Amino acid sequence: MRVGPILVYCAFRRIPSKGLMMNKHATTKYLMAGVLLAVSVSGCATAPPGAPSSAMTAQAASVVVRDGDEWLVFQGAQDCGLTGMDPSSICLMSPDGSGRHKLVDQDGELLHPDWSPDGTRIAFSTGQEIWTAAVDGSEVTKVAECSSFPGCNGVDYPAWSPDGTTMALTIYNGRNLPMGPPSTSAIALVDLESGEAKTIAQTEPLELVDQARWSHDGTRLAVQVEHFDATGKEIGGAIGIVPAVGGVPKAITDFSLFATYPDWDPECDRIVFTTNEFNPAGGPVDLYLVGADGTDLAPLIYDGSDAQQSKQPSWTPDGKGVLFVQWQARSVTYVNADGSGVRKFGGLGTHPRLRPVG
Repeated sequence: MRVGPILVYCAFRRIPSKGLMMNKHATTKYLMAGVLLAVSVSGCATAPPGAPSSAMTAQAASVVVRDGDEWLVFQGAQDCGLTGMDPSSICLMSPDGSGRHKLVDQDGELLHPDWSPDGTRIAFSTGQEIWTAAVDGSEVTKVAECSSFPGCNGVDYPAWSPDGTTMALTIYNGRNLPMGPPSTSAIALVDLESGEAKTIAQTEPLELVDQARWSHDGTRLAVQVEHFDATGKEIGGAIGIVPAVGGVPKAITDFSLFATYPDWDPECDRIVFTTNEFNPAGGPVDLYLVGADGTDLAPLIYDGSDAQQSKQPSWTPDGKGVLFVQWQARSVTYVNADGSGVRKFGGLGTHPRLRPVG
């Protein structure tokens, strides 16, 4: 698979493409929503998952990823470090930071990895397609592509269902607003056996829904819901809940929190998320917990200072702790679910997720 040259809105980058200037507040959040590409529209995806790609190959490495071993998957640069101007890759490292290596060799950006529930495969996005690969980088298989969805200009944020049969993904499908973000989006579910897709949530203009994460019982998804003004400036963000059968996301946090990056506890009905990351006014970027019904909102890590930058949380598979990125150093960090025991975990990286084992 080869991803060709792209045009992006640099104000919405987290890791820039080679040769592109970036804003100091850049994020990957709308990386492919800002891609200026013509796509064919052929209705909802109904084709079976694609065959392995001959142009995306397993990374030849001396590192062996054995069954039952703990590994972190994360988003890094081409060398699995944080070289600022390299396209991002999907990388693996052990919890002590050793064994860093790419999952696959590729052209272009690879984004937002997620483990299968059994820890044998990894899903990721190119911004125009969703792929999976075996943990050794083999059996690279296409799950979905943007051109299969009406009006699509980007697909992102793959999330495996707890039973391993379905993939949730975000479809950016509205015209781009002046400041960059798309004006509408949707959450779709793809059956991994048949390839059939259905949309379970679609926003109206000036609202986005994305970053879907499954509940532990597979009946609901936590999502980010964002509101924008006509220029594309974000004016609020909340965590919402949408039924897996479809419906309008119900906000469970106040939009003034600018909540983002939800992840659902694999053991119970609570959600971890980040505040203020995309707040134009700035403020501390903290980790919070909230019940799935909106109760028991409480900080997990909070020091009250604008210097606080705790981002991209994800639960450990046992629900006992949370991984996140200390953004100043891009350091993968661990905290117990009660807020204690903060420590570095692995090495440098973004969007970390710990492999389910046992």
